[in-house]
Amino acid sequence: MDFYGKIGKFDNKSKGRKQMEANQNEKERQIEGLIKFINSNGDSREMKRALAVKLALQGYVYRAIENILNVSQGYVSKWKKRFITQGIPGLRLGYKGAKTKLTREEEESTIQWLSCQEYWDISELEIYLIEEYDVIFESKESYYKIYRKAKITRQKAEKVNPKKNEELVKKRNKKINQILEDNREEIESGHLVVYAIDECHLMGGDIVGEAWGKSKERVEIPINNYKDRQTYYGALNLLEPDLILEKYSTGNGENTVKFVENLQKKMSEKDC
Repeated sequence: MDFYGKIGKFDNKSKGRKQMEANQNEKERQIEGLIKFINSNGDSREMKRALAVKLALQGYVYRAIENILNVSQGYVSKWKKRFITQGIPGLRLGYKGAKTKLTREEEESTIQWLSCQEYWDISELEIYLIEEYDVIFESKESYYKIYRKAKITRQKAEKVNPKKNEELVKKRNKKINQILEDNREEIESGHLVVYAIDECHLMGGDIVGEAWGKSKERVEIPINNYKDRQTYYGALNLLEPDLILEKYSTGNGENTVKFVENLQKKMSEKDC
């Protein structure tokens, strides 16, 4: 790089640093103005708005402000945007309020935005509508309606193992299938017995679910400790309706070996 190129690069860094300093100074000036407004002992509703904006400018995440002030994240976003565009006057009670409806184009754009998200939360949608269109719905149902139009529904999540190797599982299944095929005659004749073995873990609270009952009476199930855990090992004969089930205090390698040994013992006794 030549001498003039170095000077240009230095100038760009200097301009960027000056801009950052200017932005920081402006933020400090805004926070100072909010503090004076809060200390003016005005209307409590105005003070709450100012405090929410002050915390946001100081770097608090919206969820933390939500817990501190007992307000929604959309509330924080709404008044921060109003303050940035109008200053302190935007926090006054004279503010007319945001729109309560989306245009067709705005709704289509919102649905498109939702479809591109990796996770969904009503608070995030509320913030998006405020910041993009200055819209606040009058009821939660309107937000749910947008979700339904975007084909996003509330459902029970399923646990998955991120370490699961699908290719390795396919190879293992192929190997098992080959072993079964190689021993088909002995299995079908009964000289070789094959069991599918698995385990499950139940918590005390797992027995609590939906149940039929009288409309004016609560259905109650006594549970001393909903965290109590019980492990069950099961073995299912692939050819006969023969299910063996045993319970253990926990699921580990030691109990797995015990279950297999007990299974082998039962089979030897059966042969006798």
